[in-house]
Amino acid sequence: MKKIYFFIFFIYAFSFGEVYIPRNNNEKKTLDNLRKKEFTIGIFNEDPYNVNYFLKDLLSNYLKLNINYKTITNSHLESILNEIDGIGIINKTDSLNNQFIFTNTILEKSLFIVSQEKNIKKISDLDNQSIYISTNELYENLFKNILNTYNVNTSLIKVDNLNFYKNEFILTSYPELYNINKGFKIPLINGASLGLKFKFKELIPFINRALDLKYRKLINSHILNLNKKIIKNNFFLTLNDDEKKYLEQHKILKVAYDNNLNSVIAYYSTYNNKYSGIAPNLLEDISDLINLELISTSIQANKYYNLFNIKNDIDIFLSINNKNNLILSNCIYDLPIKIITLKKSNNNTNNKIGVLKNSFVDKIVHLYETNENIATFDSTDDLFRSLNNKSIGLILSADDVHFNSDDYNVDLFKSVPIKFSFNNDNEILKNIINKAEKYLNNKDEIIRSAINERILENRQALIKNKKTKQITYLMLGILILLLILTYFKNKMNKNMKLKDPLTSLPNRFAFDKFCKNNNFQGCCFIVDLNNFKNINDTLGHKIGDLILKEFSKLLLTQFKNTYFFRISGDEFYGFSLEKSEYITFIFENLKKYNPFFKNNNISFSVGLCLKDLNLTTLEAFKYADLALFEIQKSKLEFYKIATNDFILKKHRELTILKNLQDNLDGIHSVFQPKICLKTNRIIGAEALARYTSKELGVISPMEFIPISETNNFVTEIDFKIIEESFIFVKNQLNSNLSLDNFKISFNLSIETFNNCDFIKRIEELLKKYNISGYHFEAEITESIFISNTDIIIEKLHVLKKLGFEVSIDDFTAGHCTARLLPLLPIDTIKFDKSLLDSIKENKDKGMVVYKHLFLLMKELNLKVVAEGVESKNQLNYLKELGVTFAQGYYISKPLSNKVTSIFLATELSNSTQNK
Repeated sequence: MKKIYFFIFFIYAFSFGEVYIPRNNNEKKTLDNLRKKEFTIGIFNEDPYNVNYFLKDLLSNYLKLNINYKTITNSHLESILNEIDGIGIINKTDSLNNQFIFTNTILEKSLFIVSQEKNIKKISDLDNQSIYISTNELYENLFKNILNTYNVNTSLIKVDNLNFYKNEFILTSYPELYNINKGFKIPLINGASLGLKFKFKELIPFINRALDLKYRKLINSHILNLNKKIIKNNFFLTLNDDEKKYLEQHKILKVAYDNNLNSVIAYYSTYNNKYSGIAPNLLEDISDLINLELISTSIQANKYYNLFNIKNDIDIFLSINNKNNLILSNCIYDLPIKIITLKKSNNNTNNKIGVLKNSFVDKIVHLYETNENIATFDSTDDLFRSLNNKSIGLILSADDVHFNSDDYNVDLFKSVPIKFSFNNDNEILKNIINKAEKYLNNKDEIIRSAINERILENRQALIKNKKTKQITYLMLGILILLLILTYFKNKMNKNMKLKDPLTSLPNRFAFDKFCKNNNFQGCCFIVDLNNFKNINDTLGHKIGDLILKEFSKLLLTQFKNTYFFRISGDEFYGFSLEKSEYITFIFENLKKYNPFFKNNNISFSVGLCLKDLNLTTLEAFKYADLALFEIQKSKLEFYKIATNDFILKKHRELTILKNLQDNLDGIHSVFQPKICLKTNRIIGAEALARYTSKELGVISPMEFIPISETNNFVTEIDFKIIEESFIFVKNQLNSNLSLDNFKISFNLSIETFNNCDFIKRIEELLKKYNISGYHFEAEITESIFISNTDIIIEKLHVLKKLGFEVSIDDFTAGHCTARLLPLLPIDTIKFDKSLLDSIKENKDKGMVVYKHLFLLMKELNLKVVAEGVESKNQLNYLKELGVTFAQGYYISKPLSNKVTSIFLATELSNSTQNK
């Protein structure tokens, strides 16, 4: 190995005759000053690829710097940081970032967990395992952080020589050194760099440019060549004497491909003039590894078998069908064959299958279907054209085909294992190929590259075919283009007229131009004619147009110093230089005294916003529009002014909305305990949503829940709280707590419950956390039964089958479900807080209502939970009445996950001791 290093270094040293040339006088002056200084650079003693050689050459020979190199170890790194001016090559860490400024990445590094004997596929497999790490390994702390991220507990053991522990799990940056092919890679976020003290930051650009010009490429090439040599050496160590002798006696590896394949597995590329695809690309690397020259050809399968058995002229063959007299390699790739159908194909009764002619799938499909049910096509375009016009019912394809996923369904038909074929007396070569394939450390990259290459060539073929058609229709296309341009030019000229053709008011184009001017103050307002659609629907559009004309004239005659615009439909935008009091006064008089509105049975609503220099014109109209929307929704007044408080409120709502749209990271759950009034012990808790925004801080549920409901985020919030509830219970069970009489309840909004995949998502979460619905209670409100009751009841039955209990939350707070109580599959009624509050307002009547509602639920064999207990008197009343369960701030405020866990563990522990 030392000889290899020496030879490579000699070659590089011979070529490193050049010196860095400054690009300008300023750069030359800076570099000359740096060359007068003396630097001490720390380099690590563990450098299996001798990358330090290139670092020294870059600094001392290429940049001609005065450098002293100090050999350091990872274990003594902290103690010598004050003695050095730079350190390399090393990964950035938070502690080093405080003392050093780093160059661009010199070397991309990854960590590997490998083992000779033990299988491992993912990082969670390391839980409760011991991992051996070199005493010189630099990434111990980084790896610990990765483990903490995945909540994996391991024992890291430092040793001097990892070669003695190859049968265990070892952590290394250089897996090639240990001849191990079991394990997986952990990519690092930061590559390795050279760090310099901040006072030498002027040197960083020179090093970065040197890396870009030549050294990064040299280093990567050097490491790649060494890795290839190490892998090849490790591979040959696995060969027995017969296999070594075979490779010594053969210089050529002859491969034949069935010319019926024509898929991503193997095809002849007319662009590269060679065989391409997954199999040819893998064989190229394998032939390089086993030192044989690769010769490829194609042949009909029946001819091949004659050649194989008579002339023995071919070593490896890849075909769709394999004869019994052939032996097969291990599977090199599982080829997915996909079924493509139209999404809207309810009326398509055609069962015919479409495939590309003479393709791999063309041969496969004949194993499953008769000829009359198969249609072959010359191109992908023809295939999809026939599917779209329903000449065929589906497409089978092995290639990645790009199309609009909104129009098509793609499902897996089957995966076909792809294997190499060998003559049955060539067992040795088969074993060699199997071993070599295991040592292709970039196999996944080879496969991805082959798939992407095939996709690109398919696209190029389509482009080539289309060019012929484009030439044919070129003149016609030019003519059509000229007609289209003329049409749009005329249409644009018409649209660009600044007057609305109906009312003669300025139109949207004039409005857009007007809004570009922000250097004036006044009042922006928007007027909307209420129920105008009814006039068009009942009296016709002609009458509607007359009303719009008359209303526009009315606006022009009543207002002074005001600009009006008709934007669309029945909306009129106005800007007045007068104060808002003047505008509202005019509108109030119009509403009260003008016969126009009474005669036409029509009214109007107005949203206003004062435009000052702090607001743009468009912003002022936007807030006027929001004010209009709010007043139309409330129907209490006919106008509303967007005050500063209103603008701040809307801005806050928009900020909350934007934060929710970006992510739901700030949403988290808290748990409010429920107790049994007979035993005074906790019997459950309700999971409640809380929101803490990085920008706005803690936001009340009374604020963010309505925003989420209005903007369709409430379902995702519900499911986040549900999942956190599942995780909470799972953690308690993992802590060996007995939760036999304890249930976590969570709320389900109308939107969530009506979601078509609601049940499916619940089932997936139960499966994900391997937990039963027995530990949970789903809370629904009475308003949920406004929609289809039969479907609601059906979903409730499904929840019951999954083990969930069901309760009606906020009972009596809204829509009444008393008539449905005998029919509903529910377990619990939660009396709304307002029932207890009514006792304060009218004690006698309130107690009568509460008592008889409680007795009614008792007669129906339903559990009752009293919500909103906020005083000792309320609690005593409930106990006297015989109510069993209660919840409220007097009992406990909502608690965090951690506090609830501690509280629950203590409560259940005391309960066990009392037993």
